[in-house]
Amino acid sequence: MINSIKAKAAISNPDGSFFVGEIEVFPPQAGEVRVKVMAAGLYASFHHPLMMHGSYANSSERSRRAVAINAMGDDTLGNTASYECLDALTSFPPMPQDQILDSKFSPKLFPDQNSDLQAFIAQIPTIND
Repeated sequence: MINSIKAKAAISNPDGSFFVGEIEVFPPQAGEVRVKVMAAGLYASFHHPLMMHGSYANSSERSRRAVAINAMGDDTLGNTASYECLDALTSFPPMPQDQILDSKFSPKLFPDQNSDLQAFIAQIPTIND
């Protein structure tokens, strides 16, 4: 039996409005951590890069802005050879096929991954803290 918890969450409606509702949160699976969010705004989305996601049409007069931050291991290789939309990558830094992404656009967050990363992870509060 999987033990879940109930949590409040900001949930968006198709019309762009939000409401606060209760959701069921399941325990983290292998390779996942549960993080206790101490403060948040309604203008951010954090998710796994393979998760299908999107947003409704911007019907306001304000322009929409986005920032994407990708975190990956220091052994990540370029893999664009079979990408079907290479034209979409023309404004991105080069990602040579099967070569480690180690340019200035892919900086190491933790040069000494074994100790620095573990020390950082140990400081992250979890839902059980």
